[in-house]
Amino acid sequence: MSVAYSDLRVENESLQGEVSATAQVVEQKEIVIKQIKAQSTKDLTALRSQIAELQKVKSEFEQIITALQSENDALKTENVRLSGENENLKGQNTQLSEQVTGLAKQLEDQIRKTQSATFKATSFRVEVERKTEKLTTKARRAKGILVTFDLADVPANYQGAQKIYLVVTDDKGNPIPSVNPIKATVYAPTGPVEILAQEIKSVNVVNTQRLSFSHKFDDRIKAGNYVVAIYCDKGLLGASSFRVS
Repeated sequence: MSVAYSDLRVENESLQGEVSATAQVVEQKEIVIKQIKAQSTKDLTALRSQIAELQKVKSEFEQIITALQSENDALKTENVRLSGENENLKGQNTQLSEQVTGLAKQLEDQIRKTQSATFKATSFRVEVERKTEKLTTKARRAKGILVTFDLADVPANYQGAQKIYLVVTDDKGNPIPSVNPIKATVYAPTGPVEILAQEIKSVNVVNTQRLSFSHKFDDRIKAGNYVVAIYCDKGLLGASSFRVS
């Protein structure tokens, strides 16, 4: 029974049960058993007394083991339940994150389809600047972004002086707040498009060149999905979504 108790105690501890009280009782009973075994007597009355004491200890051992087994069974059941809930919550969080990220991608695709200029930006990249001043594709509460892109094989009739606009929105299309937002109208092939830009550059567009925007937000933007769009006077040059996690 001592071995059975020891096994249950190890299992209980692994299940984070509290066995300190029963452990003390069991230790006391083991001392009693050792004392009884150490006694040497042939007196019948004394032997009967020893047997009665051993039976009492046996009964108490059985009660402790039964109670500990019940506690272990309850802990096992609770652990299984909690594990199932944890897995379910992980699945829900993953699904929600994918849905939110998908909204930004849908907005990015919709902007590209309806507002694209005749020529486009390539090698489009957005890097997020964190508090540490390091650039990364993901960050917490971004303080700025670096957007780089190439203009290649620009038709001759589109070359020359043009204004290039940086527009940053959340995944619902709402512009990121700016102290001095720039309202403008660009003329895409599908018609005029009203934009609210965070930054503007005057650029002499040539056949091939690399351009960039290093933009500091007036207030650090919080975690979420965002879309960067670059426009020229003739429409959208390129768009990309990014995440602040």
